Amino acid sequence: MAGIKRKKRIPKLSYTESRNIGWHVSYRDPKTNTPRKHRFSADSKSDAEKQYHEWVAAFLHGLTPVKTERKPKPRPSVLADSQKNGIELEISSASLLHVASRLLAHEESRVRQDGMPRRRGTITANLYKSRKQFAKEILEYFNSINGAGAVSRMRIADISLNDVEAYNRKLVQAGYSQSQVSKRLQFLKMLIDRSGRPEHGSQVLNWNWDSRDKHHGVPTAVRRLPTLKQLKLVLNSCKVSETAMVW
Repeated sequence: MAGIKRKKRIPKLSYTESRNIGWHVSYRDPKTNTPRKHRFSADSKSDAEKQYHEWVAAFLHGLTPVKTERKPKPRPSVLADSQKNGIELEISSASLLHVASRLLAHEESRVRQDGMPRRRGTITANLYKSRKQFAKEILEYFNSINGAGAVSRMRIADISLNDVEAYNRKLVQAGYSQSQVSKRLQFLKMLIDRSGRPEHGSQVLNWNWDSRDKHHGVPTAVRRLPTLKQLKLVLNSCKVSETAMVW
């Protein structure tokens, strides 16, 4: 009914790693009526809860405290170690390691929050984690054949056709499925394509990617469909709604 004063909703404390937001609350500004976020400069939940209770007390009195920015955490290197044999790596601009780090930064920026509807150009957190793992494996492979820390100096032109084919064979010999082999090679191609950006020196391969010899992983097992008798038994145990879904 018109004229009834609605109870003011109390924003809940939330946490997300997306865009380095961290602990925060989402609320609607009482003055502008626009959705806003307030970030708390806290790394632990207990500290965040203290700041949250102070913020809620002020919010319920009609105040909107000034946003406090969370201190950005240093972005971890693509490699597990930034040092090899006690020697700190000097990462050259446009090196494999540098390009891979920038590619992963871009991929991370495309991760959508849990529960958010799928939108073109976004990816899931699990897909980002998989691609981060692919990057580590690829860089470790090139380090293994070129020497420790080589990826911090190598450029895309230093990758040979034989290197890629050898990596492909290594994946097959490790027993990966065809899907997993394809995903890793696709990420390697993404890394090569990313190096063509102006900030990476517009690098290109001196050989044709499609000319490589392809080696395929273990084929996916053939799925056996249930028989008519098995389907009838399943339907007999289903509720009306479940039966409708099957049909």
